[in-house]
Amino acid sequence: VIGGIRFRQKVTELEEKNCRLPPGDAHIFQGYIGKGCSQSTDWELPPDHYATEDMKSATRKEWFLFDTDSPSTLIRRLLDMEDGCFSSKTQNRTCLCVWCAENNMPWLNEETRRV
Repeated sequence: VIGGIRFRQKVTELEEKNCRLPPGDAHIFQGYIGKGCSQSTDWELPPDHYATEDMKSATRKEWFLFDTDSPSTLIRRLLDMEDGCFSSKTQNRTCLCVWCAENNMPWLNEETRRV
C-alpha cells in the first residue's frame, strides 16, 4: 500500500511453565505475577534481514492510511493501540484501534512476540 503503514504482530500463548522465577517457593512468586509467561524468543532480527518480511500467521492487523486519515487521527489511533481504548472512553469518543475495541486490551501486550 502506498501512503500507509500496516501494523501486524505474532502472538504467543502465556503459560506458567514458561516462567523463570527466582529461587525459592515458586507458588509465591507465581501468585505475585498472577499470569503466565511467554517463551524466550529467537525472533530478534536486524531490520534489514530478509526474514523480517516473513510473517505468515500474523494477527492483530491495524492500518494507518495517510491519504484518508489526518495526522491527529493517526496519533489518536496510536494512543488507543497503546492504552487499549482507555483514553477514548475517558474522552467519550470512538476507539480508533479496531482490535483493541473488540478485545478490550492494548494492542501491544505480554502476548506480543513480534511486530
